[in-house]
Amino acid sequence: MKTKITKKSVQKKYGLNKSFKFCLVLILLICFSAGCISQTSNETAISNYTEKIGSVGSDNNIENNQTGTATPEKSTGESKSLRELFNGYSNYIQELFPYFIPETINNKIPWEESDPVIPAIKVYTYKDLKTSDGIIYEARINAETGKIRSVYESSGYLAPSGEVKLTLDEGEEIARSFVLKAFGQDPDDIGDPDNIFTTIKTSNYVNLDRFNKLGKAANIYVRYYNKYEGLDGGPVLQMTINSISGNVTSCQFNIPNLQNHTFSSSVPSVSLDEAKEIIEEKIDEKYPGEVKTYEFLNDDKSEMLLWDTGVPVYYDNTTPVRLIWELEFNVERNIGAEPDISKFDDSTYGAVIDAHSGEILCLFYKDITIDYLKKYY
Repeated sequence: MKTKITKKSVQKKYGLNKSFKFCLVLILLICFSAGCISQTSNETAISNYTEKIGSVGSDNNIENNQTGTATPEKSTGESKSLRELFNGYSNYIQELFPYFIPETINNKIPWEESDPVIPAIKVYTYKDLKTSDGIIYEARINAETGKIRSVYESSGYLAPSGEVKLTLDEGEEIARSFVLKAFGQDPDDIGDPDNIFTTIKTSNYVNLDRFNKLGKAANIYVRYYNKYEGLDGGPVLQMTINSISGNVTSCQFNIPNLQNHTFSSSVPSVSLDEAKEIIEEKIDEKYPGEVKTYEFLNDDKSEMLLWDTGVPVYYDNTTPVRLIWELEFNVERNIGAEPDISKFDDSTYGAVIDAHSGEILCLFYKDITIDYLKKYY
């Protein structure tokens, strides 16, 4: 069976930029723990640490100086044993998610691993955190900063029965308060001490019509992302909120340190039409005469021309941040081009083009697989 790539599924998997990242083979917010080590090897790795470790939080970029801020033990400036450190993280998670059953968090030893979305980030993963209604969660703590990295429903999302009670404005205020409690800073200030970015906030109900028909209440999705010189720099803070209870049900915080990065020109050397032609020529070269027409989706250039502030910036601060075209498209095939497939192909394909060099960074079409992020995984 041919794998279908739709905009919805791609956004779940590759959501580091406003539209999508076609090249990450991971699911954002609802991802499985790729590359997890076994519990036995994890305990071995933990035991190999020095029993007494110094505080990292005291010299973090993110301070904990606001009233009401949830403060993990790591940020006290004192030397802590691993047990004390992990218990501090457990308390921190419990403060942020008070509806988690305490017995499923307390005295838990986390897994140490690379973050499945950004492998350069080391995290402590707390598994099997449960709620009274039987939902199971995973929570990740950034091992360097001691701050929450992500939380998601590992048992799968279960929409509550009933009608939406919260407005989008109310959902946005809940998200803002959550960020303030988790980081001690307002969303507009996180990760941007030099104020080089403009922070944009968006919110929406997730699949509202579909859940209404099922008698369920859709989640509220709140996203804060950065713009630089008018172009999208990708999601920074993302949260989903139960529209009945107001509980934050998942979160993903991607906060790259871009203070030492330069940016390439915001004026593309390769036009949108030229980027489309590059894709068509590559496919036609491999499958001459197969495609009758290409239908590129979304005519809004501002949603397709983006800064590549995803995985590469965590590994390289000497190369200017790349400007890219992110495109998705459908195809109609010529009759007889491939007898076992209808000429009407309902799959949506994706590609990423360097907006200055014209290099194809990502392209997935049949057995054409170009993936410039593969080396990081």
